[in-house]
Amino acid sequence: MGHHEASLHFGSPRGKLPPGTTLIKKGPRHTIAAHGDRPTCAVIKELARLALDDPATHTKILRHLDRTINEGPPLYNENQCRALQGKHADGIYEFKANSLRLLWFYLKNQRGIIICAYFFHKGRQKTEGHHIRNASVIRKLYDS
Repeated sequence: MGHHEASLHFGSPRGKLPPGTTLIKKGPRHTIAAHGDRPTCAVIKELARLALDDPATHTKILRHLDRTINEGPPLYNENQCRALQGKHADGIYEFKANSLRLLWFYLKNQRGIIICAYFFHKGRQKTEGHHIRNASVIRKLYDS
């Protein structure tokens, strides 16, 4: 197991994940998966890159994920996590760590499963619309 995978879990979740997802972490309250298959999953690749290039941000993101699987998303603290607002944002949330954002949503009809859509670095005051639209498109893939 590589350094970046040391605190991640890639086994089987208690519930069934949809095809085309990769398990990141599971706990008593939530299971967190990433959109994409293991070899090509952009979220997993970004987590690996962060572990090497920005360990502080990597640690913050993992802390958010650990808290979420055990206690639920920290939606009470907008500095860590929040529901996005605006067109196409319905049901899209973001974990925050420094300038990095990880967009995610709940799997339809399975509130205990969170799907991480993708990472981006926030450069503006407001989350740019195309990031929200992209996450919304990914979310719709799992709604059927």
